Amino acid sequence: MTTIARIALAILISTMIAPSGRAGLIPGGGPAASDCYVELDVQGVNGTSNKITCQDGDPCDADGMCDGTCTFDLQACLDQPGIAGCNNTGTVTLKKARFKGAHAVLAPDSVKTATAPTCSPFARVAVKTKRNGRKPGMAMVTATAVSTEKPKRDADKLTLVCVPRTGACPPPTTTTSTTLPTATTIATSTSTSTSTSTSPTMSTVTTTSTTTTLPPDACPGLGIRTFSFSMDSHVFSSALPGNAIDVGFGGSMALCAGAEGGDGSAPLTVASDSYAGVQVELNIGFYCVKIDAAGSDGHLYCDAGTPVDVDYSIDSHGAGANDPPVSMMGGNPGPAGSAYLTATVRAVLCPGAPACIGTVASTADCADPTKVDFSQVDPTTLPLTTGAVTARIINPAPDSIPMGTGDKTTMHAGEPFDCANWQIEDGPGTLVIPFLLTDAQFGIVHVGDAANVIVLDD
Repeated sequence: MTTIARIALAILISTMIAPSGRAGLIPGGGPAASDCYVELDVQGVNGTSNKITCQDGDPCDADGMCDGTCTFDLQACLDQPGIAGCNNTGTVTLKKARFKGAHAVLAPDSVKTATAPTCSPFARVAVKTKRNGRKPGMAMVTATAVSTEKPKRDADKLTLVCVPRTGACPPPTTTTSTTLPTATTIATSTSTSTSTSTSPTMSTVTTTSTTTTLPPDACPGLGIRTFSFSMDSHVFSSALPGNAIDVGFGGSMALCAGAEGGDGSAPLTVASDSYAGVQVELNIGFYCVKIDAAGSDGHLYCDAGTPVDVDYSIDSHGAGANDPPVSMMGGNPGPAGSAYLTATVRAVLCPGAPACIGTVASTADCADPTKVDFSQVDPTTLPLTTGAVTARIINPAPDSIPMGTGDKTTMHAGEPFDCANWQIEDGPGTLVIPFLLTDAQFGIVHVGDAANVIVLDD
């Protein structure tokens, strides 16, 4: 595998779960040679237009209310890659941002100076409608950054428009929570192991895993299964077909299987918020993942016959706007021990992202709330299955790698659990998760559209 291919794959792995970085960054205008010094990002908004229009109460309104005010979550990102003609090698400093029609502090002192890609925490900018909610309101933001190299200055302007609500206010988002007994005490233990790959392109990876132990009565029924992420996990991608790339996984997921019903199935959920970390090659950093217990839902099928294969697809419409992803479960009848569930996943690459509030030096640090603030990370609902997974991008962008016509597809199958030995850690069972990456540009590497799966081996 060539060096460029390895760089492309490492970046691809590090961004599979998180929303793609360039899609939401707004250069803000000005000469291309300095346009990467500072870019602005509005959470929940994709595109590069420097005029953002939001209807009161829509998803772009962070307060989630129809109250005559649009609340924009805004951050400044310094020294960003991916803009043609802008190759900064100096130190970038963000000057005090100016607001007209609103007020906020855009960046704390700790991220006002950068020598590598850095983003500030999100700041809330409230823009009110006018004339008692009958006319749009507007605010303007000007962010200026200077570099120690030439050209010296990048001044970006962003207009935020709040449009009055028309029609009924969208209902608030609701989730179903799995509640553990209030007396439950969670004990954690940490272990460190080192594994050396036999592949000539892979380096030694040290993985630290934090195991969460729950008491047996925390999950009546079949009980708790600690599903650890072993070094036998793999990533497969249409961007590099035929290559299984080993990465260092740390952490585990606690699964709760309830009582088996008359149909041979047991309810399956994530028992407690679970954490995982991946040490990414080429010193890119650590990829931290949180799997939420709240809202997780699925089944463990102890009797054979239930299909759990997953087809997870998106229509990219070439260079046009993407359709939402479509997940379909079906296929051939599955063996005994088949499982399928969905869960909310939040993931972030550290260092560099606003959620990385401390130094992440190992995969175990991903579970440390003083180092990673997952509340700043957008959630994604994904399927997990022991069946066969097909990840598919229909009508991919024509410049996606590898070049060629036709859909981008990656397939892999998991392994069923053993219901009779459900609680045995490192027992039978492999979960497969599909991920789709679209319209991605990372520095000098253009990935385009890629269909991917992660195989999690216990």
